Amino acid sequence: MVLLMADPQELVDDSQEPKYDKLWCWKCRGHTDYRMVTHVHHGEHTTVRIKFHCQDCNKTMHKPQDMDLAFYGKWGRVLIWAYFLMAVLGIYYLAIFFLRKEIQYKEFRLIMGFMAFICLVIPVGVLVRAFIKYATWKKWAQDRGWKEPSAKERAWKNENS
Repeated sequence: MVLLMADPQELVDDSQEPKYDKLWCWKCRGHTDYRMVTHVHHGEHTTVRIKFHCQDCNKTMHKPQDMDLAFYGKWGRVLIWAYFLMAVLGIYYLAIFFLRKEIQYKEFRLIMGFMAFICLVIPVGVLVRAFIKYATWKKWAQDRGWKEPSAKERAWKNENS
């Protein structure tokens, strides 16, 4: 008995059309079916979080536009730079303030390291993750003939204005 194995590339459905504003699974590499999961937290204020999960692999799905920094427009990028400027200036101010207080050097390093991690390293990690995810989708989309519009065309537009 002879078993013929199909090439895994032949088994993948490549007929999907890339959609910039449609949910996409980064693990399955496609616009797959999804289910919506709602988390409601009742406390002083009620908070509702909605997530979309791929039905094939159960991973969280996002729209590619959510990972594209161009989607947030010029002002979104300005706010990102303003955040980092304020974070650096805040850490610098704390450094000067603590040096005047004759705080122990070991404690100072611990506090400054913690502040730098919270204010700088975590946001940079989030931006790098978004950049990598968008680049992954973009390559997948371009392999299927998608042409990336200019950053101005991809920027969010308020329908009401």
